[in-house]
Amino acid sequence: MLFKKRIRIIFATLFLLGLAISTFWFTTTHHSLKNITKSETFTVVYSNAMDDGAEIVKYSNKGEILDKKNLVNAQSLYYFAKVKNDYYLMSERKNRHYILNQNGILQPFFGPNKYGKDRNIGTSFLKESDNHLFFSMNVGINPSYSPTQYTNELVYFDKKNLKYRNILLNGYLLSTVEYNNLAYTLYVNNNDNSVGIYVIDLKTSKKIKQFTIENRLHGL
Repeated sequence: MLFKKRIRIIFATLFLLGLAISTFWFTTTHHSLKNITKSETFTVVYSNAMDDGAEIVKYSNKGEILDKKNLVNAQSLYYFAKVKNDYYLMSERKNRHYILNQNGILQPFFGPNKYGKDRNIGTSFLKESDNHLFFSMNVGINPSYSPTQYTNELVYFDKKNLKYRNILLNGYLLSTVEYNNLAYTLYVNNNDNSVGIYVIDLKTSKKIKQFTIENRLHGL
């Protein structure tokens, strides 16, 4: 069975003939290649940067290919996070992402339904913080969803209630930290050359505050 125990994930991003390979090592106990035993395996995700097509390959610790899975519709799978026993693989360029469970079962998931599957609306970050898994959808200036302002959708998954919520915000979202049921989201807004932090009430999905940070590049 693909990806049994001791799943090791390496992500790779290398632009070569349209193939993206980026390298991140993940293990449940450490973040290095040390202490690899004979029984351990690791997994590499190869994904195209601009076109559809990805491959997940399972290797032995000697580099032998043990199994592989083709993902015809996947693209630019650059972001990775582990929530409990599930691994989230997210695309930077496309609204089609994947969840890999500990038994090796891989299934796609998508952002809010209004954007439609496979639209060119990928994520700009993926992060777990306290009770939620946060990610963005890089909507940009879009005639259907945001015709005049560059926007990102902040999406957050409640790990306890297993529910998704979302809020559309101006600018490009960089990261989020949760504290006392509030999300503090760092953004860059090219609409007015501002940098700052949005404060989002996670219970109501509403912006309650906005802090502007001095943009030293403004006017240069």
